[in-house]
Amino acid sequence: MEKSKRVHITDISHLEADSTKLPPFLIHFKHAKANPQGMIESKPEVKVDLVSRARQKPDFKMELKTSNLAYETSEDRKEEYFDYYIAIRDKATGKTRLVEALNMVLKPKVTPPASKNPVLLAAAEAGETDADSKEAKTETNKLLIKKFGQKKGQNYYANKEKLAVDENDTQERVKMAVGEVDEQDIVTVKPEAGDSMAASLIPPRDETAQKPSDIYRVEHLLTEREVEDCVAAFEKLKETYNTPELIDEGVKNKLIQPIGGYFLKQLISKESVDTSCALVLYLDTLVKFIRLKPFDLAKGFKCLPDHLPVSLKRKVFDNFSSGLPQRKIITPELKDKAICHVIILSLMINGCKTDVKLLTESIRVEPRNMKKLVAITGAHLESDPELGQQRIILRKNLASFDLSYISRKRK
Repeated sequence: MEKSKRVHITDISHLEADSTKLPPFLIHFKHAKANPQGMIESKPEVKVDLVSRARQKPDFKMELKTSNLAYETSEDRKEEYFDYYIAIRDKATGKTRLVEALNMVLKPKVTPPASKNPVLLAAAEAGETDADSKEAKTETNKLLIKKFGQKKGQNYYANKEKLAVDENDTQERVKMAVGEVDEQDIVTVKPEAGDSMAASLIPPRDETAQKPSDIYRVEHLLTEREVEDCVAAFEKLKETYNTPELIDEGVKNKLIQPIGGYFLKQLISKESVDTSCALVLYLDTLVKFIRLKPFDLAKGFKCLPDHLPVSLKRKVFDNFSSGLPQRKIITPELKDKAICHVIILSLMINGCKTDVKLLTESIRVEPRNMKKLVAITGAHLESDPELGQQRIILRKNLASFDLSYISRKRK
């Protein structure tokens, strides 16, 4: 008589928030795979504490001590989108019972040795912090570039100093413009759920800007350090792809995305380097990230091309994916967020207007979803009957979109 391949599940035990029983734990180590037989033989000391019951399920903290090393719960112990169950099968009756378990990731409790570097020790004695050392290093690099660097780097820092804003002067101007304002004159509007959801998909913006180009600014998207890394990476990239033909070859080899290659062709003809090159690299990185397949996504930021700066690749993976480092996923909401950033970057690079065809050549977006995401960014989607194309235009008067609105199906 052949055995039945069907699984007969008679009971499923879920982990409730008010449960007093300790659930089974699936232990993983952050630095290596767990060896169950070795753990049994070593007879470790295990301590489990209940941290909180605020969530739908209780939150536990674990400490595990072996003869060699001690371990504690890592910050990556939770997976938001997965639940784990242990199947217990009775061979006599063939019935199976499922018991929910918690996935626990442990990291070793280690203390790094004290530094013996004389430079770091001298800085510590002088009371310098990491921020002070970074500022000093930035100033040193600036002086070296001004004296011995190329004209591109010198022009970059010169333009940066021209655009610098005096904080005290700005405060005085604000006081003069505002005048005397009482607290009663200030009305606080409680944002709706749809507004907060839309705000989470786009970067910060200045809705009171007098020009469309000032609505989204570089500092809204990239830090100063990330801009410097992108400028340095662009100068190296320009040495390899210095002609339109070479850029087309990079697009053909999938090292550069079509929309990134389009804007790179415009940048290589310029003598000076400005922040637009950082926006182009950020755009190219985002488009490549959106098109990643699951097995490439599991490799982390190392799967992205080498010509992109590491700080930018880390930023994209941290802001547009979720899950454990080796189990990263892109949720539909995060994908919409990435596409909104792509639209905003293309508008910033191309003078507050861009063609829809340029975007759809690099990323796949349904027309209905494209209209929604363009409205969320505040831009307007318009059709050009003469050319037969659609264009995205960012104006001073921002567009609005109601996320709670659901259009009726056509009969």
